[in-house]
Amino acid sequence: VGEYGAVWFTKDAGRTWMSQKSGVASHLNGVDCQDNGRFAWVVGDGGVILTMQSPIALADAGLGEWLTQQSCADRDLHAIRMWPDSREGQVAGASGLVCYTLSGGNLWNEQHFGLGFNPQ
Repeated sequence: VGEYGAVWFTKDAGRTWMSQKSGVASHLNGVDCQDNGRFAWVVGDGGVILTMQSPIALADAGLGEWLTQQSCADRDLHAIRMWPDSREGQVAGASGLVCYTLSGGNLWNEQHFGLGFNPQ
């Protein structure tokens, strides 16, 4: 992933790369895949969260589109980690933001740690 909505993927351990349209113009900063690439999520600037089921197989067929998920914030998101069950996960973003999902990303909630720190 990269600038201006760039998404790149490989099927041969990085020898060749193919581009895929993300449908957004935001800089994309983090990606995670689960179930051998069957599920994928991407996060980026402005709180962008995208998801796709079977992204590589669909790209091979000239199909598929990244779907926007409702974000937990409008701050830049830098990283995403989904658990192997593809339902639970977390994103990390600017100013200490951490959000979590228990629904595969259908609903994201800000995670509060009660540390008395209020990043601004």
